[in-house]
Amino acid sequence: DWPSVLKRDPHRWRSAIEGSRGGPRVLIATNCGGHIPSAHVETALAVALTLRGADVELLLCDSFLPACQMCEVGLFPDAASFADDGPLGTLCGQCFDPAEPVYRALGLPLRTLGGLVGEAQREHARRVAESLPISDIGRFEEHGVAIGEHAEAGALRFYARGDFEGCENSDTVLRRFFEAALLTASATRHLLRGGRFDVACFNHGIYVPQGLVGDVARHEGVRVVNWNPASRTGCFIFSHGDTYHHTLLEESVSE
Repeated sequence: DWPSVLKRDPHRWRSAIEGSRGGPRVLIATNCGGHIPSAHVETALAVALTLRGADVELLLCDSFLPACQMCEVGLFPDAASFADDGPLGTLCGQCFDPAEPVYRALGLPLRTLGGLVGEAQREHARRVAESLPISDIGRFEEHGVAIGEHAEAGALRFYARGDFEGCENSDTVLRRFFEAALLTASATRHLLRGGRFDVACFNHGIYVPQGLVGDVARHEGVRVVNWNPASRTGCFIFSHGDTYHHTLLEESVSE
């Protein structure tokens, strides 16, 4: 409930926002606003960074993507219903609509994925996702980003499986995630090329859309910091440059 928090000292908060202009530019790319734990942590990060002089912008999906990491097979009547209709009629209203006022209440710039993608890019994503052979999707790359790999990972996560064997409607579901991956990459590239960001910080860092945001940011020369809850109670892991899936294996113990 940020309005009740910030109204305790509104002058200080307005001064912090004004004073942060020209500071280090931070993109907090929550994207999936309906993931409540991430919204809690990342709005708190946005406030904390602003109070310390960072120029923060926020990014949410505005019911734009045809599939995302909020989508899991158990949340739908069956895989066929998701393949036909995607998340728009079921999950999106529980995601963006409640999240937007929470983020807007901060008074920080809020970008949306749908607001960053023009009709030409939307048509390109639709055309490629519909026409590419299923066997080629996992290997598909565009502008140096492994878009197909993230799409395949997202679709496998949807089914909570390690492969698609026996998964109902898996081809259509994979194409949904592939189109979403193409759209996310396009939106992120447009945002990062349109303004200088020093760092992008967001949860998890894999699947759709988070994996695409991370790969595009790294390709565009923007530093990436991903976070995830730690095994220790009340703690978080902030992984610099890569996801915790890699840094836990590769970082020096002293870090």
